[in-house]
Amino acid sequence: SKQAGILGGISATLGLVFPSLVIITFIAAFLKNFTEIIWIKHAFNGIRAGVVALILSSVIKLFKNAATDLPTRIIYITALVLALIGEFLISPSVPAYSIMKFICSPAIIVILGGVAGVCVRTAKEALKK
Repeated sequence: SKQAGILGGISATLGLVFPSLVIITFIAAFLKNFTEIIWIKHAFNGIRAGVVALILSSVIKLFKNAATDLPTRIIYITALVLALIGEFLISPSVPAYSIMKFICSPAIIVILGGVAGVCVRTAKEALKK
């Protein structure tokens, strides 16, 4: 966007995102026709297992590379625990179900992590003075 301004940035973003969007939309349109075929079901089960392994690998690499100090590690682990609670432990029978589901939603976890990061940085700078 430094070379072509805002319009160039928008064009570059669309050029990056649009082909994938078209391909995914095309596949999704025809996917329903094939989901009942048994070997396709088995293939997707295998793909899901592979995706889980890739995501776990990314989580571990991100922890090693991004969580460089104790406060960052605490934020990272807290976000991971909230995500796991939101996915596996919250049931509609919990009294504060809707509040817990909101707090444990991915968007809120990202926002809370960002706020915590800013707070940690501000506290570190205040302690230096």
